[in-house]
Formats: sequence, C-alpha cells, structure tokens
Amino acid sequence: MTISDTQCPAANPYAPPALHPQPWQPQRDDDVAVRNGPRGIGGWLLLPLLHLVVTAVRGLASLALDHAPMYLAGGDWWTIIDPHFDDYHPLWGPLIVFETTATIAFVIAAATALWLMFRRSITFPRVMIGFYLTNAVYALLEYVGCMVVPALASATGARATQQLVGAFIGCLIWVSYMHASKRVANTFTRRWRQPLQG
Repeated sequence: MTISDTQCPAANPYAPPALHPQPWQPQRDDDVAVRNGPRGIGGWLLLPLLHLVVTAVRGLASLALDHAPMYLAGGDWWTIIDPHFDDYHPLWGPLIVFETTATIAFVIAAATALWLMFRRSITFPRVMIGFYLTNAVYALLEYVGCMVVPALASATGARATQQLVGAFIGCLIWVSYMHASKRVANTFTRRWRQPLQG
C-alpha cells in the first residue's frame, strides 16, 4: 500500500445523502443569515398571496368562459375579424390574441410565484418585482390598445383607465415593499445549491 492510498481513501457508496449534496437540494433557512424582525408568510405579505391566488383563479375562469368560446365556431372572434363588420378595426383581432396570450402567461406566472412563495425561495422577491412591473406594462399596452380601437374606447375606456392607474400604484407600492420589507428578507432565504465543481 502506498502513501497516496492511505491519504485518499475510496468514497463510501453507503454514505448518507447529506454527505453528497445534489444540485437540486435546496439550502435550508439556517444556512443563510437571518436578520432580526418578523418572518413567515403573514402580515402585509398576505396581500401579495391573495393577489396571486385571485390572478390565477380569475385568469383560468376568463380563459374558460370568455376566451375559449370566442375562438370556437360562431364565436365573436369571427365577427371581429370580418372586414364587413360595422365596428371592424384591423388591430382588434391582434389585441384579442395579445390579451389571451397575456392571460395564459399571468396564470403561469402566478402559479410559479405561489410555488416559490410556499417554498420560501430566495428568488421569490425578484419574481414578484418582475410580476408587478410586467403587470404595469401590460395595463399600459391594454390602455393604448383600447384607445386605438374606437369601439373598445367607448365600451371599456373607463375600465382600462382604472386598471392602468391601479396597476402603476400597486407596482410602486409592492416593488418598494419587496425591496424594503424585513419580513420578506427573513422569510425567503432558501436557495438552490450550485453544482459541485471538479
């Protein structure tokens, strides 16, 4: 037996999994320094939780009750894209497709954010900041679209204005909250381990 054999013993294949961390194993809360202050999903953090649940439920309901029937035979979609339609506008069809796509994306984003929230993932605050910023941009684009199509401007212009103002105010409040809240900093501390090098 050589010196190198005694200094480099073979790895034990029966060693507990903790000795061989995998890239997908989340790091526990106590692996990251926690600041003083409240922690856990509670307080003002319940409002983003409620917002995510409502976004997912309302989005699924809208897809099932409004969007899906629209594209079926005899649905409003075929009337809207007909150039002989009295209120026809070339941008109306693309706006509806954009709204449908955005609704699907927001449902997926809300479900993903909820999963990260209950895992207390360290990426949750950043995901939520992106969620609120995207929602504000979407509200702005929807408002512009409603103003461009005369039939939409007269029917939904006031609602689009309210949604735009609400989205920007909500974005300002909750992006600031995600940045400054001690509860957020103390609660979302779990992160994925990086793969072992070499």
